[in-house]
Amino acid sequence: MKYNIISGISIGFVLLLSLSVIAQRPAPGKYTGLEKITVTSGNAQYWPGIYKFYGADTSTWYHETTITITDSSIGIEKRPLAIKDNVVTYSDSTGGFYSYTAKIRQDNESTFKIWGIMLQCKYCPRTATAIPRYVNVSYTIHAYRRKWMVDTDFEKNLIFNKQ
Repeated sequence: MKYNIISGISIGFVLLLSLSVIAQRPAPGKYTGLEKITVTSGNAQYWPGIYKFYGADTSTWYHETTITITDSSIGIEKRPLAIKDNVVTYSDSTGGFYSYTAKIRQDNESTFKIWGIMLQCKYCPRTATAIPRYVNVSYTIHAYRRKWMVDTDFEKNLIFNKQ
């Protein structure tokens, strides 16, 4: 009889431990990193990806991306900025301001996947049908303490820091 009680406790402990590992998620907070923005010739369009500019401006354009995790929600905000000669300039419109609500899934013990769907977009490029570009975003997070190693659809190994 003693064996059954201990076995039951052990099984219960293993189940509890398994559930706590499954339920883990990155610590609540704000995680911020830079994603490059691509600029086409003539400054006609902006979008995430490899930076290419065919003009006089030698600034490098980025979206400062902030992923905010609370106990009940995940949000993603992107705002454009330029860096030239180590001077950061925030833009009022270039590249657009994106806002997403997101979901998270744990892939394994230290890797998470975050998917976002757009809530709003100010000054965003649109397709010919007037639908904003980048209605959906996804991030693969490889580490989740004070720093994250993040992969996007366009770039790999971006560093996001906890604020």
